[in-house]
Amino acid sequence: MIEDLLRTESRLVGAKYLKSLEKRRVDRTMAGLFTIPAIAALGLAIPVWLEDGQNPMVDAGGMREGRWAPLWKVRTMIPGAQELESKITGGRPLLEVKSDCDPRVTKTGRVIRKTTLDELPQVFAVWAGKCHFVGPRVPAITEWEWIIKHGNTGVYREYLEKVRDGLGFGAVGMYMAINRGMQDFEQRLELDVLYWEKASAAADWRILGAAMLGIIKSRGK
Repeated sequence: MIEDLLRTESRLVGAKYLKSLEKRRVDRTMAGLFTIPAIAALGLAIPVWLEDGQNPMVDAGGMREGRWAPLWKVRTMIPGAQELESKITGGRPLLEVKSDCDPRVTKTGRVIRKTTLDELPQVFAVWAGKCHFVGPRVPAITEWEWIIKHGNTGVYREYLEKVRDGLGFGAVGMYMAINRGMQDFEQRLELDVLYWEKASAAADWRILGAAMLGIIKSRGK
């Protein structure tokens, strides 16, 4: 399946594509398709605000190699959830320990997360050129700490090299097209590195389609 997603006949592949005007055009086209749903998703801010009276929007991104990587979302956790991440995970990458029992998730947030609609405001970050539509997701705090801790070995070193090359992050990660329930953080990083090396316009459209299909299937469960 991975090979099918990444296949292309274009010569504009990997870093050449990711830093090209074609990538920017693909980003804008995809963002255009989701702008109206993203505006509608902002309506979710109302029940979030009514639950606790706090800011219903959150930028869950962070500094990555001296650059801010945005992750604008409708807030589904309690205010200050990022500061509690290390305590909740015990220092492990968030992806490997995240579950429906995360005490930081609010009652309203638990419902919203099932629809993935909280993610749609990232469309505006794409329009602003702050991130790509398709690309590796911004690592959570504990995930980034884990990458730095193991940065001298294997896929962690490769990942950091790609980040330092300025290839950028995205709203829809490749792992979302392969397995939305993936629990192995190292496997996710391997997919991220592979994407950075093999990215193309054709691959972006296939990854988006597969990710959307995965979301639809997960709603039916």
